[in-house]
Amino acid sequence: MRRDRVGKPVRSRAQGPARLPAGRRTRGRDRVLPCNSGPVAPAVTRTEETRTVKIIRKLLAGATILGMAFSAAAIGEGTADASTVPVVYAAHNNGWHAYVKPGYFYFGNGAAPYFTGLHWTSWNSASAWATGRLWTQKPGCSPSYKCPYYSRWVGVYLNTVRWHNGVRYYARMAVKFRYAGKFRWDVGWFGYHKGTMPWWLFPAVFPYL
Repeated sequence: MRRDRVGKPVRSRAQGPARLPAGRRTRGRDRVLPCNSGPVAPAVTRTEETRTVKIIRKLLAGATILGMAFSAAAIGEGTADASTVPVVYAAHNNGWHAYVKPGYFYFGNGAAPYFTGLHWTSWNSASAWATGRLWTQKPGCSPSYKCPYYSRWVGVYLNTVRWHNGVRYYARMAVKFRYAGKFRWDVGWFGYHKGTMPWWLFPAVFPYL
């Protein structure tokens, strides 16, 4: 071992760098930790951090969509009563029984005419329109229980909205059909007509609805 001018021992370069106390590190910019500091959590890389952020964003987006869906459902349920369309009464000749888009319509018993196969292309807050088949017997045929029914095209138009016990309903019916080579319209009204039960009243002409 060499000595300096004063006589103190000097470590030569061949002996390597001086040792630090156990538990300390000097490589790069690593932190110097005491030996008794315990285990150290692994560092999170930028790739893992980006992946985690993407997952969180997807979860938040999904929660937002679900929230909007539930909100829309709640709004739809809340406004259903306010947007309810009118009904039509006595589709089966049964007074204040309500129907929406009935498939057939009876006006009475015996030889009374009736509609079948009604296809409604509109039904809204002001009016409704359907097409189907009108079934009638030939005028003057008697007794009626022996008379066959014949069908023809029919158009049914409902309008004139009124109220009954808080329910809106169509009070007017215009029926379009072909008779004697020409199209005709018969108009009837629903209500009380000298009776205790409401019913549809039409002019006393063919097809005698």
